[in-house]
Amino acid sequence: MGLIDENSYKLTEKNYFKETYDKTQIIIGHTYRNNMLHYAEWIYRLNGKNKKTATFTINKDGKIYQHYNPSFYSSFINKEQDKASISIVLENVGWLRKDGISNKYLDWLGNEYKKQNEDVLNKRWRNYSYWDKYSNKQLESLKDLVTELCQEYNVPKNFIGHNVYDENIDLYKGIVFRSNYYQETTDVSPAFDFEYLKNL
Repeated sequence: MGLIDENSYKLTEKNYFKETYDKTQIIIGHTYRNNMLHYAEWIYRLNGKNKKTATFTINKDGKIYQHYNPSFYSSFINKEQDKASISIVLENVGWLRKDGISNKYLDWLGNEYKKQNEDVLNKRWRNYSYWDKYSNKQLESLKDLVTELCQEYNVPKNFIGHNVYDENIDLYKGIVFRSNYYQETTDVSPAFDFEYLKNL
């Protein structure tokens, strides 16, 4: 695994809880933004005291950024399980919509999706049809990071293997997704390669 950048996008103690608990889960989501803009939202919202953050970000090039010590926690899913979880977000804008007039894809903010059509997955899920794809470099870094975290924090190498809601997900010990916790969230999306993580 490449080096983890612990300095470029470091969060202050206002953006997470400096308390330690045994870890039972790694929860994966995505950023809904490009170019680390989600980090700017983290540090400027709520007068800089926003705690709805994540431990790690993996960008499309596979670069891993650590935002705070994985022993601590944030309000990533806004549930008690956060205390026993390590959170990872993948740089990805998520669902897209296709403009019928221009025939271009737009993200949830109305910004034009700059990539080519081959970077868009067409699959109906949770009321949306088009999705930004995750990169192979991201998945490679994610697999390496998850493997390392499981070993260091004794998180079982169990993988939920799907992105649908599960009412008992808080009892699961292993690797899960934010969409397993909420029916309305769309991360991770159908563009995620679930088979890639099955053999950790």
